[in-house]
Amino acid sequence: MRTFLIKLLLLSVLILVIASLSQLAITIRIKGKTTNGHDNFTAIRNQKNDLVFLGSSRCTDHFVPRIFNENLGITSMNLGVNGHADLPIFLLRLKYYLKYNPPPKYVVLNFDPLCVPGPLDFKGNIHLNGKHFFSRYAFAAEEDNKLLTTYFNYNFAEKYVPLYAILRYKMLSSCITMADGATWLRNGYMKNDGYLDTSVLDMKKIGNIDGYKEFGQMYDSIKTQLLYFKTYCSENKINLICLQSPVFKIVHYKESFGLTGQMCKELDIRFIDANDPSLINYPVNFLDPLHLNTIGVQKFCNYLCKNQEFLAAINWKTN
Repeated sequence: MRTFLIKLLLLSVLILVIASLSQLAITIRIKGKTTNGHDNFTAIRNQKNDLVFLGSSRCTDHFVPRIFNENLGITSMNLGVNGHADLPIFLLRLKYYLKYNPPPKYVVLNFDPLCVPGPLDFKGNIHLNGKHFFSRYAFAAEEDNKLLTTYFNYNFAEKYVPLYAILRYKMLSSCITMADGATWLRNGYMKNDGYLDTSVLDMKKIGNIDGYKEFGQMYDSIKTQLLYFKTYCSENKINLICLQSPVFKIVHYKESFGLTGQMCKELDIRFIDANDPSLINYPVNFLDPLHLNTIGVQKFCNYLCKNQEFLAAINWKTN
């Protein structure tokens, strides 16, 4: 029995050593890089951008920096956080950007009735979509990354057992190849080539079928956090612009989509509604009712580059 326990102990030590060395090698390899395009919080450094885009998947999928750069002669970057509609994560993403880069002149926040509030200190956060994409930050988090580990509520083992989080969330391959990260860096946004088939569209699966009534119910909480966001931007000499990117016409509930403009007016925030009939009336432009596909994204970005409201908001003529 004693011999067995000694062997078991030695095996455990060996496994721990191998896991520790593997974790160290991975940490060194991915430091300051993005492995999958989502975990880009520390990957953008020493860049001077005129404009950055923030928001949920409706930001990551809809804004192509290259189009704005080429058409308007500016520098821009898409910093959307896929799968998250809560305002605090957008603020955190901006804070990370400002740690490593000078402030942009403008922040365009994709702000629509899908946005929700969340705890500003991230304690008790329930918005855990895409948690696996960020598991590379879990183990022995540096001080700068502890807000991320709090936001995603990683447990004790994920934070203190080497390699555990990466293996549990099946991100080892991404950490080794970093192929998806390279694709994101090359495209500058999340590209979607699919098409919306309205013949098989199931309204029950779209979500928020009640016309995004929750936005109205959370109006005051969202307004408070949007004001906090605006104040943070002002403190860093950044002009905040709120913009609604297109949704397919069947889910464009005018009452709900009108509330966002009303809120921005109350807070004296520049607001642009890009739900133009030329974009939202045609299913060929969409991947699903809430997201544009590649064709729609091209049309949308070119539309903005000619939109007088948008050009005035970024003071384009003087850039």
